[in-house]
Amino acid sequence: MINLLPQQWQDKLKAEEVFKEVAILGIVAVASSLVFALSLWLVLIFYSNNLKYVKISMAGKEQEMAIFNIESTEKEIVSGRDLVLKLDAFYKKQVKATDIFLKAAGALPQGVTLSGFGYSMGNVNLAGFAPNRDLLVAFKVNLEKQPGFKKVVFPSENWLTSQDINFTATFKYEP
Repeated sequence: MINLLPQQWQDKLKAEEVFKEVAILGIVAVASSLVFALSLWLVLIFYSNNLKYVKISMAGKEQEMAIFNIESTEKEIVSGRDLVLKLDAFYKKQVKATDIFLKAAGALPQGVTLSGFGYSMGNVNLAGFAPNRDLLVAFKVNLEKQPGFKKVVFPSENWLTSQDINFTATFKYEP
């Protein structure tokens, strides 16, 4: 076939033909990429749903297995409850030194002060200052009246002076 068109027209037609071929190839490449991406996306959705199903199934199996392990759990609960009861009994038997101190401080007459307090295994040691012997006697009487204070002892050195007495005292605390 003889082409009678001028060279300029022929070049333009050739360029249009090349452009159409490139456009078609580009559209095919983009469409292929989209199809590939959609395929990957569908595979991702399928396997993620499959993974969720497997996780749910595993959780059910774990619950079934937990049912079989109830005996050991019951034993742990019983031993834990026993431990809590023992701890509760232990703490109920404990004596709070602050309570003893507050009782002793509540027995102080006006003017008598405490400078030392010690508690060990039911034995209480007090030290303090009394302006005179009468207030010290009142303090001793008040201590003896307190419930739980047994065998209140003021050493004889406390009674030698009649004024400005630095005293010590000991007693047993039995709740």
